[in-house]
Amino acid sequence: MSEADQVRTLTEEAFWSRHHRGRRDNPHEVTAEQLGISGGGGTPAPGVSLLRYHPRWRSADTTTISGLIGSGKWSGGVLGPDGKIYGIPSDSESVLIIDPVAGTADTTTITGLAGTYKWQGGVLGPDGKIYGIPSDSESVLIIDPVAGTADTTTITGLVGEAKWQGGVLGPDGKIYGIPLMSESVLIIDPVAGTADTTTITGLVGEAKWQGGVLGPDGKIYGIPLMSESVLIIDPVAGTADTTTITGVTAGGYGYKWDGGILGPDGKIYGIPTDSESVLIIDPVAGTADTTTITGLVGGVKWSGGVLGPDGKIYGIPQRSESVLIIDPVAGTADTTTITGLAGTYKWQGGVLGPDGKIYGIPSDSESVLILTGGMPTMPIEPLLSPYLNKY
Repeated sequence: MSEADQVRTLTEEAFWSRHHRGRRDNPHEVTAEQLGISGGGGTPAPGVSLLRYHPRWRSADTTTISGLIGSGKWSGGVLGPDGKIYGIPSDSESVLIIDPVAGTADTTTITGLAGTYKWQGGVLGPDGKIYGIPSDSESVLIIDPVAGTADTTTITGLVGEAKWQGGVLGPDGKIYGIPLMSESVLIIDPVAGTADTTTITGLVGEAKWQGGVLGPDGKIYGIPLMSESVLIIDPVAGTADTTTITGVTAGGYGYKWDGGILGPDGKIYGIPTDSESVLIIDPVAGTADTTTITGLVGGVKWSGGVLGPDGKIYGIPQRSESVLIIDPVAGTADTTTITGLAGTYKWQGGVLGPDGKIYGIPSDSESVLILTGGMPTMPIEPLLSPYLNKY
């Protein structure tokens, strides 16, 4: 089998896990087993589970991978089937390639990507390629980890500024870009090599949602930035719902949450940027909670988060000097365990590597943030899950 075939096979196995293959004809039956979890309390599901590991992250490393100069460089990252992490270029002209095994960063292999605020976030497609979500760029960025190349000509003609922010791989194998300023959901078909902006449209407003999460019900939940509603995309029906979960406000400034993470309890946790509260979306009840975890003062605090193998969620610091640690079981947030991270607009989004470490993607910081838990090497398949591997 060729390397390219191995990549495709590995990616498909991660997407259609042995728990999920029997449900291909009914995407709404996606369960948390795909993530390697099964319900509340962090009880492991049968088979490979991230939660069988119990690390304690108590330190942050900002010296191992450094020397990455510039501002607004990358926005989010994606774990490739090769075990490397790919940072999505915002203002940088290069794709950031982090090698967790070597402890190095490569900015020379995939370069020549001119422009500013080009792509915001990315998604691993079923074909093993990584798709960068267009912000100001008129093209979808398609990174081929096997060939070490980037394609900006296959899917193009997407005009406008600050169009979409983050994306999610749906159970139908298509990638859904979350509308920031655009009035449409971006639907990328990796098989056809096309983009659709007409099926789900009419979403008016500015700075509406930032990032999304695939829920256990097979629907995609857009995290409110300035919108007062959670965006609920139904890939099966080809519709968007902004009325079921609405009236979502919180203390703080104008921008509320930046990205979200599916927790071991099946709820979705929105990461506070200006909001003083963690957003907790319950897909089963169709509700949003902003009162359980609150008191998180300050502006532009965290950007995106990562589900750790301990069942806790780690918010990546932008202007905050601390890592946000959300405990879904206890319903608490910790900002004192990992602190002392000075600077502004430091990192944007993070990725759990196969070495068990969490990697924060540099925006203005000159270093990759590495949260170390003293873990063994982890199986890559659950890490490639669409529930986890996106920004």
